[in-house]
Amino acid sequence: MVNKTGQVLILKRHFHCVTIKSPWIWDYPGGHLEEDETWFDGLIREVQEETGFHLNNATEIFATKWTKFYESSSWEGDEVKLSWEHEDYKWIGPKEIDNYNISDDYQRAVRHLAGIPVF
Repeated sequence: MVNKTGQVLILKRHFHCVTIKSPWIWDYPGGHLEEDETWFDGLIREVQEETGFHLNNATEIFATKWTKFYESSSWEGDEVKLSWEHEDYKWIGPKEIDNYNISDDYQRAVRHLAGIPVF
């Protein structure tokens, strides 16, 4: 999610969600697909569940073997409403992404979106 000033939304994971297999403190709205759910329907549902926002549209910007990343600057809702999975959020400039404990794939997605060289 990219706001009008070009900042991206990151969510601070609740400490119960940080594990050895998934040690990252920060992530983006998203999650796993439910049975028979399309990528886009899963995106809409997960963003709604984790932020309270309803996306109006989104464009795929980056993909890995298991994950797709989308960009959206159009949603309904004025205020972030966090789910039980997250305890805080921030809007940050793309160049700030390296300052957060977030997965390499998430860093690559923001770099790709912002035109910053991808490592």
